[in-house]
Amino acid sequence: MVTVLKVPVSKDRLRAMPEDERALLILLGYVANQISPLSKLVIFSSNKTPDGVEHALCAAQTQMLARLAIGVLNEGWELISKRFLGSRIGRDYRPRLDAEGKAALDQLQKTFGGSNVINKIRTNYAFHHPYNSDVNAASRSPVMTPFRTQIGIGTFHTQATIRSISSATL
Repeated sequence: MVTVLKVPVSKDRLRAMPEDERALLILLGYVANQISPLSKLVIFSSNKTPDGVEHALCAAQTQMLARLAIGVLNEGWELISKRFLGSRIGRDYRPRLDAEGKAALDQLQKTFGGSNVINKIRTNYAFHHPYNSDVNAASRSPVMTPFRTQIGIGTFHTQATIRSISSATL
């Protein structure tokens, strides 16, 4: 069960906030709103599917969604790191956090601080296409099977979506 906490903030109160605090509040909410559906989509897309083409398509979609989620997680950490921890806001508010808030922030720093796998995936894989040399090296791999492109066309409510998935099974 998910607990939804409503925090009413009037427009006047929001406008009265210092600009950097208001921007951080809105951006943190935006990041939370990105993480929630992406994590659900990754879980949904990774459910078991039959073997064959559908399985390959689901695996490719899961990888794409996971890369997007990793990118959003990393960008969220950058937001916290730079605009909270590395700013006046962090110096003012960090001491005011309760024990649970301090523990959560400590866990984030352990997970994302320094060199971490999420940042490496985001920087080298998630939001960047590989270099030609990497693609060409992979295509020369002795374990590579023939390349195939599969296009699925479906509808979501009234909008048509076209998904193009290029997959190579290694």
